[in-house]
Amino acid sequence: MPNRFWRHVCGGRQVVEGSPRCRTCGARDVFDGWRLSMWETARLYHYVYGLNPMGPRRPFADSLFAGMRERCVRCGRKILTLDEQTWRDCPTCEGTGAVWNRPFDEVDAVRRRVAAQWPEAALPWAAR
Repeated sequence: MPNRFWRHVCGGRQVVEGSPRCRTCGARDVFDGWRLSMWETARLYHYVYGLNPMGPRRPFADSLFAGMRERCVRCGRKILTLDEQTWRDCPTCEGTGAVWNRPFDEVDAVRRRVAAQWPEAALPWAAR
């Protein structure tokens, strides 16, 4: 489940925290919306790219996929914040935060190129 975050300026710098009160000064922060946890983000990377989200091949894969997706104009963050208690997956981008701007055969070619150089990047249960 996504986590709630609050934004605050404390000591001259902007802080984003998972608590409505600043841990340093105690001031009430401004609700900044819902965001995915690390594990949800990892699952999402696997869903979008069909590759293991962790490991030394990640920079290589990211460089090849760079520019192949455009940020979602509706959510920009993968999920829609309705209020402090409610969130929804973005229906425009399937909760991924972006949409492909290339044909799927080009995307699959990049995926195959990464897997050819880094075989362990392709998770065994993610046969495509």
